[in-house]
Amino acid sequence: MDAGTYLLALQRDEAGTAPQTGLGLYRSDDDGQSWSFYASINPSPTDRHTADLVKLGSDVAMVESFDAPSILPDTRLDPGRKVYFQRWRSNGASDFIPDARVAAFTPSIAGVAYHRGELAVDSLGRIWVQAFKRGSTACNPAIDPRCSLCDTPGNGDNYKNDVVVSMSTDGGRTFSREQVLGSTLCRAGGRLISAGSKLLLIWNDYSGNENGTRIVTRFVKRDAADPTGTWSTPQNAFPDEPVDGIYHGAALNAVADGAGVHLVYKDQNKMRLWYRRFEVATGAFGSKVQVDDSAQDWALQPAATLRQGELLILANHLLAPGRYETRMWRLSTGLGPANATSIATEDAFHGYPAVPESLPATARSLPYVYSRAATSDGAADEMVLRVAADPPAAVLSLEEGRAVLPQGRTIAVHVQTTPASVLSGTIQFELTGQPAGVHASFDPPQIETGAATTLTLTAEQGVPPGSSSCAVAMTAATGRVEVPFNLEVVPPSGDGGGCASAAPHPLIGLGLALLAMRRKRRP
Repeated sequence: MDAGTYLLALQRDEAGTAPQTGLGLYRSDDDGQSWSFYASINPSPTDRHTADLVKLGSDVAMVESFDAPSILPDTRLDPGRKVYFQRWRSNGASDFIPDARVAAFTPSIAGVAYHRGELAVDSLGRIWVQAFKRGSTACNPAIDPRCSLCDTPGNGDNYKNDVVVSMSTDGGRTFSREQVLGSTLCRAGGRLISAGSKLLLIWNDYSGNENGTRIVTRFVKRDAADPTGTWSTPQNAFPDEPVDGIYHGAALNAVADGAGVHLVYKDQNKMRLWYRRFEVATGAFGSKVQVDDSAQDWALQPAATLRQGELLILANHLLAPGRYETRMWRLSTGLGPANATSIATEDAFHGYPAVPESLPATARSLPYVYSRAATSDGAADEMVLRVAADPPAAVLSLEEGRAVLPQGRTIAVHVQTTPASVLSGTIQFELTGQPAGVHASFDPPQIETGAATTLTLTAEQGVPPGSSSCAVAMTAATGRVEVPFNLEVVPPSGDGGGCASAAPHPLIGLGLALLAMRRKRRP
């Protein structure tokens, strides 16, 4: 796909305007600024499906499977709960032509269904599909107390899951017989991902570490040179962690480079975000690093992407009931609450965030997709927040990018430049966009990258009140960058003058409503 072109697989849980019911593809060709319906994948609004998409050369590979709040056995629907693979072939221009769907997994006996399919392509070009196979018998906590935490009536969480894989050597035309790599006591979730010559599959279930008795977050791996049926035996993913792991197995995001996998996940016990690195060379996960301090929020979910080797992490941080903030981290500048960049705060529920797995070097913005609703169990709008991919050239000490300047007064704005931006060397400053009668000066007027200056704004007494779009323009030998902000001239309040807030808030995103949808799925 061309730079700036994105495909988004989106499930609409209630009937909408045909053909936009159920699972469909939506497309943007302008870097996420606008979106349009592209194609229907599964039109059923009642038996919900989700999809996993992977680039396959110039084509798009997709796996589609059942996933819903309830996975209870259903004699009517279970036979159709297969896992489908479909290849969307580039036509050499700007469009994609879908091949016929191929079933990678098909229920062969009554009481069996597949859900949460994942897709990966190994270093030899073979296509691997993974899914969870729900059995027909539920765990009874009166007999086996390990499943007491997943015994939630009405949703099938206490049904055993098998972890199964299948492989195609002919580009997805046919798939091998399923292979069982492990099993869980309860409903499970996880991720299959390719890194260098390795395939990594990690999972956990809904049992709460089998009621706190053991680590259930496990993984298997294989090398491209291994015989096709060879996988390692399942082993504990985080042996340094006392009986904890990935919340439900699904509250994670992972991206890979040639040497390993960046894993960001929510833990089971405290429901906080953590980062670990899986190294291909050692075949093991490293120690954990805290990402965020949001806790005990079932909706907290990470979204991660790679751009030129830089890991970017975004998440929906809960500030208070019904109030969320989008936060972002760059691995190169450090993780943890103190290193978070606040992008947007809203009095609304935010859930199910997603970003592309990788960005081309030419991309200057990142589409961050999430659902926004009044409550966590109501109808939601799908939103796209476009976030600058490069670090901001400077951070202004303004609350939400707004400077308030009373008539006849002076305010000071701290301008902190960042060494990781596109500018380097000596930077010169100027202000653009200010109305007549507003005067600006920088002290010092030029600095080296990474240093700070102070912008002083003074309004004459007769400047009319109003709002102006201004920008701090920075020029260096390597280019010119503008950091926009909103300047509001207001009547004097009589309290001795106004001042700028000291809380840095870089302007790095704007919201764009995509479409209305309804979701009630838990991670």
